[in-house]
Amino acid sequence: MSDATEKARRAHPLVLALAVLLALGTAWLSVSAMGREPDGGQAGIYAGDDPARVERLVEQLSAALLRMQREDGSFDPGPDAGLQRQQEQIAADALATAALVRVRRLGPAYRVDFLDDACERGLEWIRGQQQPDGTISQPSDGPEDRYFQIDATAAGLYALVEAEDDKSVAAAKQAGPALATFAEEGLRNGWSRALAAMTVDRVFAAHRQSIFPAEARAKRIVRGRQVGERRDHRDLAVAEAIVRVVLRRPGVADTYPEEILAACLESPPVWKTRASDMQLWWMQAWLVARSGEGAAWFHDLVTALEEEALLPDGRVPGGYYASSLVQTSAAILALCEGLEAQPAAE
Repeated sequence: MSDATEKARRAHPLVLALAVLLALGTAWLSVSAMGREPDGGQAGIYAGDDPARVERLVEQLSAALLRMQREDGSFDPGPDAGLQRQQEQIAADALATAALVRVRRLGPAYRVDFLDDACERGLEWIRGQQQPDGTISQPSDGPEDRYFQIDATAAGLYALVEAEDDKSVAAAKQAGPALATFAEEGLRNGWSRALAAMTVDRVFAAHRQSIFPAEARAKRIVRGRQVGERRDHRDLAVAEAIVRVVLRRPGVADTYPEEILAACLESPPVWKTRASDMQLWWMQAWLVARSGEGAAWFHDLVTALEEEALLPDGRVPGGYYASSLVQTSAAILALCEGLEAQPAAE
């Protein structure tokens, strides 16, 4: 995603079962309750006037997604999407539904008209795309289709687990083994690998780890990657840091996530028009939110979105790496990470 070479590279096989086994119990810190505190002075890691600004942004971005949603629950990818494969479109639809369902969980403080209906139509669309093997997509015609199948299955599983209704839980129980199989065969590095790991994290947060096969959860093998000397805030490094946080065992020393965190904190989000990558911003936000050190980083995120990134209709424009639909969805999910984060104890 950061450049053509990085987007093309594929990860070494990531055994999803490992993440399932070790996920949330080994994260840096537990996630706080969502939404704003009664006095409005603090919402997750946001303080001062940021909670009100975040609320407005989430409402604007969510309303924009609702306007992009079609009657059948799928979404218009936006005028700048270009020609997309069917699997890529479904992956974007699933991510948009995941963003809306996550906003719905924030509670009544986030006043988005018709949100419930939009979530239900999106979830029904996701369930309608599920194949007999649990994959959320359409059959693959080649390697590129498979990559988007993985993204669609991961984002779809994220949305289904967040929804918690009976139909969605049943679909999640089919999607879990499908994602595990994809991971065992190998994930494309960067966004796809990070999305799978963040979805595993969400599955555990919902106490739904049983959706993954028992034999996969029993493997207990942690497979890292050789990372060399490079430490930066780009896709491949942030994806590796996310995976290592999800897999981290108590008492096992690994400074890599903190080193990548430091690189992220030194390079806060800056809007660069079409070169701005909201998927990467969400990945960075996920990592920063679990550190307790990210209040200033999230303040800069709010400012970049509020002052420069939004179009008049509330969308984030498409760029080199994703359509407007994906950019807008990822912006919501990045903001939500801050709402669930806990500031460092003073």
